[in-house]
Amino acid sequence: VPFGDITKQVADDTENKISYIGRLDPLASGIIIYLEGDELKDRDKYMNMDKTYKFNLVIGISTDTGDCLGMIRKIQSLNTINMSRLIEIFSQFLGEYEQKYPVYSAYQIHKNGMKKPLWYFAKNGIELDDSEIPRHVVKIYNLEQDAKPMFSIRDMNYFMEQVGLIPNGLELRKEDIIAQYKEYKESDKIRLIGIPMLAKVSSGTYIRQLCADIG
Repeated sequence: VPFGDITKQVADDTENKISYIGRLDPLASGIIIYLEGDELKDRDKYMNMDKTYKFNLVIGISTDTGDCLGMIRKIQSLNTINMSRLIEIFSQFLGEYEQKYPVYSAYQIHKNGMKKPLWYFAKNGIELDDSEIPRHVVKIYNLEQDAKPMFSIRDMNYFMEQVGLIPNGLELRKEDIIAQYKEYKESDKIRLIGIPMLAKVSSGTYIRQLCADIG
């Protein structure tokens, strides 16, 4: 359900002031908290709550957004993966680490006399030096493979199905993204590895950036 429709429905159901806490990436599903009346005074408490995510870490592909809603930067077919090495890498992220904001995110910066979200500069082809991309400290409490088994991705249908879930009308380069997957689909077969993951993290952690950093 579109986010705006949900907010309107909640507002119509009460005469009190309301406010929502946080937003989800287009591909994410989960809980959105709405505060009403006196609870608005505790907004910061809710904003700073830890979060638990379930997600698929796909090994062998990277995009400019860190998820399958981006343009492919690199792809490498895999036959196997060194799981013990991957577990070792997971452990390196436990605790606090400095995470940069994804270039396709709503975090705002000043550049060329403008204050705009990072995605504005990325979308309009305005190059940002690495030093211009802000970073913040996040905390990873738990990062491990979920109970579900790993799975093999042998064609681009997996990604195209995910992108197909996004409603039309959002300015997400949807047509270009689907076109690139179709191009790969018609080329040589690929094999990527998907790992169902579970992570408990502090507020403000970008899971897609965590995946990119693991990569």
